[in-house]
Parts: sequence; structure tokens; C-alpha cells
Amino acid sequence: MKKWKGKRRWHINIILMFIHQFFDRINYSMRNTFLHDHYIYLKFKKNKVIGLLSIINSSVCLIITPLVGYYCDKHKKDRKKMLQVISVSYLLVNIIHYMFIRTNSLGLIIFVTAVTKMLHECSHVITESIFIESIDRGKKSIIFTYQKLISTVATMLGPFFCLILFYVYNDKWNIKNIFVIFQFSILTILPQTLISFLWQNNAVDPVKSLEETELISKKNDKKRVFWLSTSHIPYIVFVSHIITLAGAVKFEKEKGDPRAEEKRL
Repeated sequence: MKKWKGKRRWHINIILMFIHQFFDRINYSMRNTFLHDHYIYLKFKKNKVIGLLSIINSSVCLIITPLVGYYCDKHKKDRKKMLQVISVSYLLVNIIHYMFIRTNSLGLIIFVTAVTKMLHECSHVITESIFIESIDRGKKSIIFTYQKLISTVATMLGPFFCLILFYVYNDKWNIKNIFVIFQFSILTILPQTLISFLWQNNAVDPVKSLEETELISKKNDKKRVFWLSTSHIPYIVFVSHIITLAGAVKFEKEKGDPRAEEKRL
């Protein structure tokens, strides 16, 4: 009993992050690449547009993420306010785009895609920066494990909701039904917007636990492979991320529509 009484409760931001992650993953899986790419193909009948939008998303991500991360480090007190503005803007852009705009203008769709990706990426970076500072040192592993489990479950629910919507709308594969799924996914953005007003913009009190003491003692114990050490891991991950994105973009540009291939045969 003493062991359990001695444990500190999780910071409120951790609970908020779990809820935020749950709805964000449902939203992401409902508007997954497969559905979005086919929606764009049905609208424009060109695979090049799919590749172009993929390049825009990747470019926005690579440019915006470091800038927002730098801002979060330099202006920690203003993070919550900025997050609220971004979250509300993200919700409004999605509502306007999917509820009121029915356009075949490629330029407008490119613009909305870039703005949406930028707002989502800004929100993601700020949310993560607040969340990571709310975890006690030495306790990150278990928190990240729970976060991953929640993300996995939520990612499974997205396609399930898509299945229900397709069933309700007579299981027809067309622009209208895919667009309905995008409209329904807006409901998952509402809780995320609400949560942006509930974050506590303060870090946990530093309390040195046994786990933290062990981590500090191993701080200088860097493992090496050739000339690379553990300090190079962030750079390796960054480079591999760029390579992955470049490969995905190339694949998007070169892939063809299966039905079009069948017609040729």
C-alpha cells in the first residue's frame, strides 16, 4: 500500500493527450491516403495531381515543423494561446472546405491542402511539446506505450466508421460517398479543438526517482557503431524520414489506377 500511495498522479496533460490522440488517429484513418487519393483521382482523372499534393504535404511538413519547434522552445508561455488559435482555425478550414465548398478548382484544392497540413502540423508540434514536459522523468516509456496502444485502437476504428457509412449510403464507390466520409470526420476534430483550451502550460516538478538517477549515471555511457554514437540517433531518424517521404512521393507519382490498367488490358 505504501508503494502505491507514494506514486504521483499523472499530469492532466497526459490524460488530455490520450483523448486528443484517440480522436486525431480516428480522423487520420478515416481520411487515409487510399481514400483521399482515389477521391482526387475520381475528381481530376490524373495521377499527377496525387503526386503533386503528396509533394506539397511533405514540403509543408519539413518546412513548418522545425520553425514551430523553435518557437515552442523560445516562447513556452505563449504555446497554449497559439495552439488555441491554430486549433480553431484548423476546425474552421475543414468545415468550410468539406461543408460549403464544392469545387473542381485544382488551385483552390492545392491551397486548402497546404493550409490544412500546415495547421495540423503546427498543432501536432505544440501539443507534443506541452505533453512531453508533463511526464515525470523516467516514466516516459510506460506513457508512450499507452499512447501507442490508444493510437492503434483508434486507427482501427476509423475504417470501421467508413464501413458503416458506405453501408448506409448503399455501398457505392463514388465522389459523393467518399466526400460524406470526409464530412463525418470533422466530428473528430471538435474534441481536439475543445482540448486545446484545457491544456495546462506548465511542466511537472522535477523529482529525482531511482530510475532518473540510473539514467543520469548512464548519461555518458554512449554506445558506438563505427563513428556513430547514440547522440547521432535524431539525425539518423531525420534523414531516414526524408528518404521515406521521397520514396512515398515517387511511388505516388508513378502509380496508376488499377481500373485504368484493367481497361488497357
